[in-house]
Amino acid sequence: MFDLCKKAKYFQQEDETVRLFIEQSPRKKTILSNHRLYDKKENPIHSYYLAFPYMVFVPTLTHYHSNVFKVSLEIGMSRKPFKSGNSLHRVPLPNIYGDSVCLNKISVKSPNFFDTSKIAEDIITDFWSSTFTNIGGFSWYPDYRDQLLEWEELSKTDDMAAFKFNQKFLDSHKLIDYSNIKPFNKKSFEKALKIITEDNEV
Repeated sequence: MFDLCKKAKYFQQEDETVRLFIEQSPRKKTILSNHRLYDKKENPIHSYYLAFPYMVFVPTLTHYHSNVFKVSLEIGMSRKPFKSGNSLHRVPLPNIYGDSVCLNKISVKSPNFFDTSKIAEDIITDFWSSTFTNIGGFSWYPDYRDQLLEWEELSKTDDMAAFKFNQKFLDSHKLIDYSNIKPFNKKSFEKALKIITEDNEV
């Protein structure tokens, strides 16, 4: 069962937006990628077994209109456990525009703590189970299949392989910085949710 109180490290309320910061420790994951733009084979979907460093998922709720809130996902990676004041590196995967993941449109009405916990669980699960495509947000297209193969090879012996296979990508992207984040606790987070929901209910 997904326990937000144990999973979330920090949160942030900023104007009409609230963010959660959920960290996953280094691990290896199988990802799927669809190379249909230049692979004309019958099955253009390929799998890669990649080592990921500390991954920080940032599910975000932003007031859209009336009592409806838009759900989005920001993401970053780090060589060490994420702490307030630390910067995050951008993740070199397709479908990520800067620090934002390309998702289907998701919205929720007046989210409470339970809603937010379920949203966070689902959005992270969906990220790992998605089939990534070579459409947008990927600065080294069209050769990224070769890059993923190199990442996979380095992953056999190096948990930090994501930082080593494409230095050009890391050097060309600014670090992600978040300010005014607070250690997560349920009471404070529920208060932040209440502020952004009650202020916008009609």
